[in-house]
Amino acid sequence: MRFPSRERAKITRSRGPKQHDRHFQPENWPTLLQFLSATGLRRQEVHDLHVRDILERDGRVLVHVANGKGGRGRDVPVLPGREGDVLAVRSGRDPDEAVFTRIPGHLDVHSYRREFAQALYLYHAPGRDLPSATGRLKPSDYDRAAAQRVTEALGHNRIDVVLRHYINTVMALSINGTCRLPESLAASYQSLATSMPFTRITGSDKGHTMRIQPVGFAHV
Repeated sequence: MRFPSRERAKITRSRGPKQHDRHFQPENWPTLLQFLSATGLRRQEVHDLHVRDILERDGRVLVHVANGKGGRGRDVPVLPGREGDVLAVRSGRDPDEAVFTRIPGHLDVHSYRREFAQALYLYHAPGRDLPSATGRLKPSDYDRAAAQRVTEALGHNRIDVVLRHYINTVMALSINGTCRLPESLAASYQSLATSMPFTRITGSDKGHTMRIQPVGFAHV
C-alpha cells in the first residue's frame, strides 16, 4: 500500500493560532515557556525531567533526556544565550525533584519545539535563511551540518523530517534576508546578543523582525 506524499507547505501542526490557544495564558507560565524555547523538549520529555538531568559539562549547559521517543536517550544542548533560563530552574532544588510538576494541557509544546529548532539552525548557519517550505530542496538550499545538529538535538534520526516539520519559512517568513518571527523566538535571538558578535541591535521591544547577516543576527 502506498500513502500519498506530504508536501511541506501543507503540514500545519503548530503553525499559526489554534483553537486551544484561547484557553492558555502564557503570561502565567514564563519559566516553563522559557525552558521549552531554550531546549526544544517534547511534552513527555519535560514531564519526565528531574533536576539532576540539567547538566554543566565542558562549559556547556545540557539537558539529559533519559527516555525519549523510541526509548532513546540523548543530551540536548541548551540554545546558546539561554543557559540562564535553564539553570534557574535547577538552583537550590533537590536533584531528584521533578523540574515541572504541571504542564498545561492547552499548551502547544510543539510550537516551542519548532522555535528552538529554528533558532538553533540559524545559530549554526549564520548568514543563511531558513529553508523554503515549498518545492523540492536542493543541497544548496540549506546548511546540512546545521540541520544535522538540530536533528540530533530534537531526537530525530532523519534530516528530511526536521526540514519538513521544523526548520522552514512557513512559520518564519523569509523575505529578502529578513525572517519574521513569533515573539518568543525573537526573544531567543535578543538574548543571544550577549554571546554573539552582533553588528547592531535596533528596532522595537517586541522584536518580531530579525535580519540575518554574515557575522550574526541583528534587529531591524
